[in-house]
Amino acid sequence: MKTWVHTLASLILAAILYKWAGLLSGIVLISGVLIDGDHFLWHLYNTKNFSLKKCYDYFIKTSEKGRVHENDGILLIFHTIEALIALAVLSFYSKIILVFTIGILLHYALDLIWLYSIPGSFIADHSLIHWIIKTNSKALNNLNLKKP
Repeated sequence: MKTWVHTLASLILAAILYKWAGLLSGIVLISGVLIDGDHFLWHLYNTKNFSLKKCYDYFIKTSEKGRVHENDGILLIFHTIEALIALAVLSFYSKIILVFTIGILLHYALDLIWLYSIPGSFIADHSLIHWIIKTNSKALNNLNLKKP
């Protein structure tokens, strides 16, 4: 989903939460947009290129029709269930983290709407544990080890 959509939705939610959270509601805007930093981390790891523009262009182009499966199974670390669980638990202990988590949940909701509105859109692996198991399994299969 385009950054401006996340920014606008986060800004609206921050305005709604302002009466309850005060200036902390600005954290919704930060978390609702900056969660996509994991796209940059993935791009940096794979291309060794520090350009935010090239990263943005790459992910926008791969979300276009016909290229949607180019990134199937990538790991976007901040988009994992483990990250959400950790934030949810920490939210019980800190209002700042609770507001941060609310922004993340809005981002997740917008991503899900976008993913289900585009048939065949690319899907990142939403579990760090699953990704590690899958990656290690592929590596073992590539070794062509013979069974005893």
